Amino acid sequence: MEQPFGFTLNQLLHFVVVAQAGSVSTAAARLRTTQSAVSMSIKRLEGNLKTVLFERHSSNGMKLTRQGVNYLRLAENVVADSRAISQEAAKPSQNPQIVRVGTLQSLAPMLVGHLRPAFLHKRKQVSILEGTAQEWLEWLRQEICAAAIGLSFGEYPLHQGQPGRHPELEFTSVTTANVVPLVSKKHPLTRFRSVSIPQLSHYQVAVIADGLNGLYLQELLQAATAAHHSTVRSMETLLSLVESGSCVAFVPEIIVETRLRSMTGIRTLTLDTELPPVQLGVFFLRKNSDTDAVQTVVDVAGRQFNNTES
Repeated sequence: MEQPFGFTLNQLLHFVVVAQAGSVSTAAARLRTTQSAVSMSIKRLEGNLKTVLFERHSSNGMKLTRQGVNYLRLAENVVADSRAISQEAAKPSQNPQIVRVGTLQSLAPMLVGHLRPAFLHKRKQVSILEGTAQEWLEWLRQEICAAAIGLSFGEYPLHQGQPGRHPELEFTSVTTANVVPLVSKKHPLTRFRSVSIPQLSHYQVAVIADGLNGLYLQELLQAATAAHHSTVRSMETLLSLVESGSCVAFVPEIIVETRLRSMTGIRTLTLDTELPPVQLGVFFLRKNSDTDAVQTVVDVAGRQFNNTES
């Protein structure tokens, strides 16, 4: 069982300073305390160690005894180590603060490589939490995330298929995202120069489960009254379904335009009806938000989504 020390760090410090100064009065001046406090500290230390550290009646002032010389070396090491600990604790933290940012799974690949260096520049690390709109809205409320990057239809986040205001959240838009239908070049709809929303009622329609399967899907399919629609979890799965010719997919063009250059079997459809765009931006709490982290996310998302060629 570990036994508590019978002496204090201050007692060791007073012992070292008296030994170095050669007198209680000089030591008290260096320590910015009274002579009586130093004398009492030395007396208590000797009591705890059960030894005499100084010859007090020497004409040369406070002279160390043989035991005092032995203890001095040990005490000097303890005081030096304690000073080093104190100095280290006074330094700015060397461990970067971790900032958590939520994002839709379809957006994460476009952001990770840009958010990390931006936060490292501020001596912070960033952790990207990928999830659906429903998930990261809850992460924001619980203050797990400092901010989240997602889609908003006007003032309404696309949240589990239900339009609804979230008064505790702020939203800063960084760009407008046009939503386009994607099909395989083998799909029957490609024979038309343009297609109408009602035509989609005859085909399987798919959307990403992280946001577009809500208010926007209802808006798109209301006129068509299409019952054949589904949601998928990842953009990779969605594009694979499109490429196989099994569905039409609605996605924000800004998310897929760089991928489409390498996917020669997929094309966009031209609709005869102009669809309302969605806003892509950053959500954060109105209160208790890390304003510096939020602004960093806004700046990075703004640069990335307004310069998709990079």
